[in-house]
Amino acid sequence: MNFHHRFEYGVGEFVGELLKEYNILELYGQTFLDDKITYYSTVMREVRHLDRNALPYQNPVQKDHMLVSLGDIKDAEPMYVVAVCEKNSKKL
Repeated sequence: MNFHHRFEYGVGEFVGELLKEYNILELYGQTFLDDKITYYSTVMREVRHLDRNALPYQNPVQKDHMLVSLGDIKDAEPMYVVAVCEKNSKKL
C-alpha cells in the first residue's frame, strides 16, 4: 500500500469503476507479485488440491516492469494495472 494514496483499487474494483464510463479494450499488469504469498491464491490452491509451493504454469511475470496482458497470467497479482479504454458511447 502506498501511504500517499487514500485508497487503492483491487483489479476487480478498478475494472468495475472503469466500466461505468468506458469500454475496456485491453488490460495489462505490471510488477507481478509471487502468487504463493497471497491469501487468495493459497486458498485456491487448497481447493484445487495443488501443492501450495508449486507453480502450476511457467510463470511469465519475471519481466521486470514490462507490461504483460492479464489474459496471459494465472494466479498472480499485478502490483499495477494499466487499462486501454475508449469512452462508452452510451454515456455521451
